[in-house]
Amino acid sequence: MLLMLTACRGGLETDSSVYQMSPMETFQSEITPILKTAINKQFPNNDNAFDAFDEQAVCYYEDEDENNPKMVFLVYKEDTKEMIEIRKELEEKFGKKVVFKKAKYKPKFIRDMATEISVYLFSIRNKNNTNINSAHWNAKEEVIEIEGKLSNDQINDLNNKFDPKMLKFINNELHPAAF
Repeated sequence: MLLMLTACRGGLETDSSVYQMSPMETFQSEITPILKTAINKQFPNNDNAFDAFDEQAVCYYEDEDENNPKMVFLVYKEDTKEMIEIRKELEEKFGKKVVFKKAKYKPKFIRDMATEISVYLFSIRNKNNTNINSAHWNAKEEVIEIEGKLSNDQINDLNNKFDPKMLKFINNELHPAAF
């Protein structure tokens, strides 16, 4: 638990206040170690169990209802022994706080595609002095978001080079970060 002291009128208060975790932070602190254990248990002979997990699924936290956070699993292969066991263990311990959905794409594939798109964007940004800031994977929507000021030609080029069903363009003017 994090202890936070607050300053008051130039000095420290004599009573320290304890940081109160949000429902999401509390949920994350409860589920994360259990998830790590479940993944390591299901992939014991793998140097990196999380890479093996990524071949089959990805997870993210959802807090649409602030007081009822959930962990959502997008599972590409729902019927593997590992995913059946991970699902069983998490549902037993967390009930409806874990949600399993069928993924459209293999998580590793779309993550690798995001990396490939980032490399491509970097090359055209340097060549054309283009204002494209980022490409990243949005697991919740299962798309690769490309953000920047893009021309119609650039959007068409990206749609022709990569699967347009996997791309989401956030077309806006970017501003350099302030330091």
